[in-house]
Amino acid sequence: MYFCLLKNKNLLRKSLKTYQIFNNFCVRTPLFSFSYYKRFINKTTLDINDFKEILGNAIFREAVFLASPELYAQIVKWEKGDLLD
Repeated sequence: MYFCLLKNKNLLRKSLKTYQIFNNFCVRTPLFSFSYYKRFINKTTLDINDFKEILGNAIFREAVFLASPELYAQIVKWEKGDLLD
């Protein structure tokens, strides 16, 4: 159950939220180990070699492409030297 605030009456009303159960499920797990991630977050700055290491992973690149084709296109431009920033 959840509560919703009615705009015109300023009253709280209980409503039943219906959920649909599926037979299949998906489990998401991290791609990199925590120690790999920690290696980068402990640095004060990331240099170009750090980016090249991360972007050198084919699985990571595919994940970026699926999540944001626009970001992936910018990464490709950066690697070719077409972007200055």
